[in-house]
Amino acid sequence: MRAWILLLVLSAMAAGCDAGTGGEPGGGGGDAWGPGDAGGSTGEEGAMAGMTAAHNAYRLQAHDVPLAWDGGLAAYAQEWAEYLRDEYGCELQHRAWLGMDEEPYGENLYGATAWGMALSTSPQDVVDAWWSEEAYYDYATNSCTRVCGHYTQVMWKGSTHVGCGMAVCDGANGTTSDVWVCNYSPPGNWVGQKPW
Repeated sequence: MRAWILLLVLSAMAAGCDAGTGGEPGGGGGDAWGPGDAGGSTGEEGAMAGMTAAHNAYRLQAHDVPLAWDGGLAAYAQEWAEYLRDEYGCELQHRAWLGMDEEPYGENLYGATAWGMALSTSPQDVVDAWWSEEAYYDYATNSCTRVCGHYTQVMWKGSTHVGCGMAVCDGANGTTSDVWVCNYSPPGNWVGQKPW
């Protein structure tokens, strides 16, 4: 049986390239899961192993500020991934958009659905998909021709910590979906500022 994969991608912070269209990044809010719980990539567990390295391989092409893994941000991201699994069947929704919490961090979402086969999405696959939006970003004008907000958040020099989570949904007709959430602190995609 032939398997088909549908990849679903939403933008970071809002639709389109919002490095220049929103107000405050992340909408403000408290810092209940502040960065610093874990340094480097050694705190990554299970499905998240390699996530920080995947980000940094791209970031270090443009500037010298790597991301460090943060266990508090990872717990925050995992909470949202599980909420999307339990309440929305892995449909991609940004936290602030649903009103559960006012989003204090940058956020990237990624989802995949497979029919008739198991999903094998890796952290590298997720970051590669976000980074592929680089083709739609013009640094000189700080603008996008299509969605590029995931890319700008991945590359945002002012973001120093990342934490990610993932959940899996079993759907009807033999489908399996996953949803990936990465949160960044401090948040990126500030209006009128370039990523680096």
